[in-house]
Amino acid sequence: MSKPVAERQPRLESAVEAPVKSRGLMAAAIALLALFTIADIGSRGVIVSILYAVPLVVLVRAGYANSLRWVTVALVVAVYAVYFLKWALYSAGSPAAQTPFDFHLVNRTFVVLTICMLEVLLKLRMSTASLSADVEIPESMRREEEETDETLAVLLGVAFAAGIALADFFSPANYYFAILYIVPLFFCAWTRSRRLLWGGWGLTMVLTVLGFVCGPPATAMHPHMAHLILNRMLAGLALTLLAVLLHFQIGHRLPPGDRPAMSRWSDSRRPSSTTA
Repeated sequence: MSKPVAERQPRLESAVEAPVKSRGLMAAAIALLALFTIADIGSRGVIVSILYAVPLVVLVRAGYANSLRWVTVALVVAVYAVYFLKWALYSAGSPAAQTPFDFHLVNRTFVVLTICMLEVLLKLRMSTASLSADVEIPESMRREEEETDETLAVLLGVAFAAGIALADFFSPANYYFAILYIVPLFFCAWTRSRRLLWGGWGLTMVLTVLGFVCGPPATAMHPHMAHLILNRMLAGLALTLLAVLLHFQIGHRLPPGDRPAMSRWSDSRRPSSTTA
């Protein structure tokens, strides 16, 4: 008597966990990673690896979420490897740079923290989306869980943004806490509200500029003001590109009878007519 139930469970799991993979998006993610890595190696004093968050989201959208952990590990290794390679190429032997262990390495660590937190949040978002897509969960319970998740996402997003802003406002301009604004921006997308997403983008962009303008000046060891400005611009570019990607990840809220088998966060099979 238990056989039909046992047979039904694998079918449900298969419907939820088997996304259609897009080789085109996968190739685009790899191309972006290669492009950003090459640009990072060739740019002196600039942290192009800030942009690694973009192909990470593209990779998930392509349906290769199972490779997310390994890609994250590879990106962490690349961030530090490129830094020490650049130090050897551009700074070794210079009287002004006797050691690579300075604020440049701290900024690289900010990038690594952002990548790791984004990986965790992407995995968590796909997990909650899969549970929400379970056809056996009553609609009332599904809506209650979604509202709870969205409220928690807003609270966490505000808390993260406030903490990052305080750290950025009270630290020298050559410490790029603004890199971490990617995390609260992702929380804005978790609410599935495009209005809140772009509101969060606008707020983080303003905070990125204000942290540079109103915060303490750079320490004396930083030789180039242009590098400070370029890194802030790259942080703003990463926020903008990520906001655009997340905008298209957010699907319309559907009535109960029209809810698809799986969220766009982990499946690319929803017809294009359901997106804006």
